[in-house]
Amino acid sequence: MEAATLPRAGRRAVEIARRRSPVDWAREHSRAFWIVVGLTALAAALRFATLGVQSYHHDEVVTASRVLRAGFGHAMHAVWFSESTPPVYYALAWVWTQLVGTGEFGLRSISAVSGAPMLMLTAVAWSSVAAHSIPARIAESSQNSVSQTLPISNLAPGATPR
Repeated sequence: MEAATLPRAGRRAVEIARRRSPVDWAREHSRAFWIVVGLTALAAALRFATLGVQSYHHDEVVTASRVLRAGFGHAMHAVWFSESTPPVYYALAWVWTQLVGTGEFGLRSISAVSGAPMLMLTAVAWSSVAAHSIPARIAESSQNSVSQTLPISNLAPGATPR
């Protein structure tokens, strides 16, 4: 949407957003965010450092035998007749190895590239769950305990419940 078609308040917000510097953007994020970003970068560095060091394991040999074929059609044909799972991973792995390489590093790097951001996504998901469900459960349990004790605490001394 063009800034000229927005209402005046909307245009102001767009102008402010355009002028925001990367330093301002970084300051707006919490310390926990930057810890997760740092841990994700560390995990990715550790993962990529050893990708090509070892030879293939058994399951990787099976994947390599299906993906590293002469062409995409041959690879999908091998997957179609030997796998009961959908061929999405094998199709992506075939394309990826054509771009990155067909050695141990090339075949393993697709998992590493997709796995590194999962640490960050998991942290975001857990922080969202913790932010919403834990306080709600505490409030719910405190309401239950209060509602269970109110009738007895409202009784006069010496009175018995009916």
